[in-house]
Amino acid sequence: MKQMTRKKVIFYFWIGIPIIAFAIALLVFAYLGTFSRYQADDFCIAGYVRSMGFWTTQTYLYTNWANSFTTNFLLSTIVLIGPRLLPVLPALVLLFWVFTIYWFISNALPLLDHGVAILFAEMLVFFVVLEAPDRYQILYWLSGMIPYLLSLVLLTFLGAITLVMAKRIIIKPNMMMYFGMGLASFLIGGFSETTVALQVGVFALALIGVWFAHKKGTPQRGIVLLGIGFVSTLLSMLVLIIAPGNIVRQALLPPPPGIIKLVTLSLRFALDFSRDSLKSLPLPTALSLILPMILTYVGTTRQEYYKVPKVDSVRSILFLLIAPIIGYLLIVCICAPSVYGESAYPEQRVLVAARYVMVTVTMFEGSLLGILMGNFSSGWNAKSTQHSIKIVIACFLILASFYPLRAALLTSSQIPE
Repeated sequence: MKQMTRKKVIFYFWIGIPIIAFAIALLVFAYLGTFSRYQADDFCIAGYVRSMGFWTTQTYLYTNWANSFTTNFLLSTIVLIGPRLLPVLPALVLLFWVFTIYWFISNALPLLDHGVAILFAEMLVFFVVLEAPDRYQILYWLSGMIPYLLSLVLLTFLGAITLVMAKRIIIKPNMMMYFGMGLASFLIGGFSETTVALQVGVFALALIGVWFAHKKGTPQRGIVLLGIGFVSTLLSMLVLIIAPGNIVRQALLPPPPGIIKLVTLSLRFALDFSRDSLKSLPLPTALSLILPMILTYVGTTRQEYYKVPKVDSVRSILFLLIAPIIGYLLIVCICAPSVYGESAYPEQRVLVAARYVMVTVTMFEGSLLGILMGNFSSGWNAKSTQHSIKIVIACFLILASFYPLRAALLTSSQIPE
């Protein structure tokens, strides 16, 4: 027992170093947000709310310009609260984002140590924010944060709640859960065309995955739950499509492309984004692959520290091959609205959703590689070999912790004097 406690203390010491390092980097990102103020479109929303009133503003925006009804509602609400909320909003969004990812991981992998789940959540948020094509617009500009970043955070939150509801609803049906899934899916889809397109892709792939994973005994209530989310998302998309304000905006843009051009450009832009990301961001991409690989390897081979679900090698390799395809298809969904509306490559702030998908897939791939390494190294029983591996892992965790600290240092240079 004392030996086990000693091992746990040593483990938390080593795992605590990167947790603190990534937390410091996120705190610097959050602190920079304390200098946020109203900018550009924020003043337009504030003007509409003050001159027309809250509810008239919703009608006016939907019928004359912006079809994103949830974004319109939240922007108007924040304007009513006042500008004092803006400096703390980036910190609140980042904190809630880390929590939602942690909650999602904890529900998906209940045996995983809480410290490791927190580290995974911090890493995912850190790498997405660090690699964001336009960090300023998606984190420090209100009119960019709400439709493109907060929507992703809430979509992740919906994923975590779906896992919780799916476990409970299989045991006992609950109509309120079905209603909540439908309402949440509808409202989150109303943030933007990009969000609703991504959401359609996520629900469609989730339905296909659950169906094939349980084709011999499909949990019908789980399928119904996902189906309600999918249908509600399609309904949200319909509300965006029929908005009268689309006519006003489309008059200023090129006519929508045909279906063949829409598909080919979406496929090409998604491929361009993926390829350019790998070329321009080799170090953070490598770290977001290697760190999860190490953590899952430890959980596979040293279960006295924490447990990683056992996955056989064949299934791990299958997931390893399928995950990039799924990620690519989701990025295609993200690119499609920009291709349809503007016949152009998505704007930088829009691509934060694609970055979120790509970092998630990269970390998932790293985790699978760690499981595979653990499966193949099951015969490495020599104490000298195990000791050497532990030293290498500990040294890498320490060295890797310098990367977020370096990012924090570079970001701190942007803080106004």
